[in-house]
Amino acid sequence: MKNIWINYQMYELPLVGGMNGKTSGVCYHLKNETVDWIVKLYYEEDWDEKLYPTLEELEFFGSIHEKIVPIIVSHYPVFDSSGKYIGCCAPFIYEPHGKTKDVIYQKLSHEILLQLHKVENTLPIATENKIALNDLTLFNMKYGMTKDLKGGIYLFDDSFYEVSSMSKETLTKWNQNEFNELIYTIVALYFFRNGETQYESDAQKEFVARFHGEIDHSLALLEEESKGFQTLGDYLESVKEKRYRVN
Repeated sequence: MKNIWINYQMYELPLVGGMNGKTSGVCYHLKNETVDWIVKLYYEEDWDEKLYPTLEELEFFGSIHEKIVPIIVSHYPVFDSSGKYIGCCAPFIYEPHGKTKDVIYQKLSHEILLQLHKVENTLPIATENKIALNDLTLFNMKYGMTKDLKGGIYLFDDSFYEVSSMSKETLTKWNQNEFNELIYTIVALYFFRNGETQYESDAQKEFVARFHGEIDHSLALLEEESKGFQTLGDYLESVKEKRYRVN
């Protein structure tokens, strides 16, 4: 157990069942009669790069968290018993329909695309608040719900988000490119096997590559090409089975 302070309240955090991240920290589920949070405690290693928000950035994220849902940012910083900033907390996202990496390809495509449009529509709000989004990928996305938010697609893990000094034009492009990366990973990770993306042919590799890079509307491309398929899994499986041809 570890004593932590969140929003001027002390909690006992059980340090069991933690989900270890690759870079920035370990996440724990803190639930009682009043809260249902995912609590991240940052790694203490010395890194050459910035791996999580400054305290000032995190407090700013918390002040606008309601504005940028379905992008989930931390509500509060976490402090240890001596007052040191050691982590963050956000609503715990449940996956009642199963793991997102499976559900995303199984639910009706029009529902998934609608949810992705909701994420894309939030990008200008992030830009207006000078937030540079980072690491938007399928790995940091859940199709689920929280204690207070109904079911849908949510992006989480603000470890690499930051308050940016970029111009509005540059930041707009930056955040759109990050969203494009999300769409790219949704497509590419359908071909993910044995811990890496594996293509059975150059045609498959070229098909997926069209969603990568600085394209204007990756979601529009996915939406247009998946017409006529009930699910994104059906659409992408048709590529694997060579039933789909790119014009």
